[in-house]
Amino acid sequence: MRVRTMKWVDGPLVSSPLPLFRSAYSLLEILVVIVVLSAMLMIIFVTLAGVMRIEKAEEAAHQRMVDIANIGDQFRSDVGQALNAPRQWGQYEAGPTCLILEHGNDTHIVYQWYKRKLTRLHIQAGITVPRLMPGSERAQFSVTDTRQCRLRLAADDGPSDRFPSDITVALGGERR
Repeated sequence: MRVRTMKWVDGPLVSSPLPLFRSAYSLLEILVVIVVLSAMLMIIFVTLAGVMRIEKAEEAAHQRMVDIANIGDQFRSDVGQALNAPRQWGQYEAGPTCLILEHGNDTHIVYQWYKRKLTRLHIQAGITVPRLMPGSERAQFSVTDTRQCRLRLAADDGPSDRFPSDITVALGGERR
């Protein structure tokens, strides 16, 4: 839009056009730009926070899989080399929270779920070497009539049936 003003030029009033650009911004225009930039920064911040939360959950899931794989490898090795899974040995009694494996030569392996921790005890000639297994999985043991040992690992921070991992191994399978 062109605005015309009147000027005196050696005689009668003459109209002349004003320049079509302005030399400054109004306070309202600056405020609108600040609000738009603030909204954009807020969206970027919320998006980054969501991405970080997803990355943290993915990292926890990956660590859970690695822990279960490590526990499973050790469990398969121990059960595969075992001669027997007695119901009771010394102060230990087999049940859903305890598994006893006899390896011969006065050697026993005891898996125990106690105080929210899975512990593996290697006991040989009265010397006990404890090993705290990784992860925060709830462990449940069972031995079937067909000489199979089962370890069920479930997330300890939720319901027991939430993504359980079952590891079943034939007792003495590696000795055959």
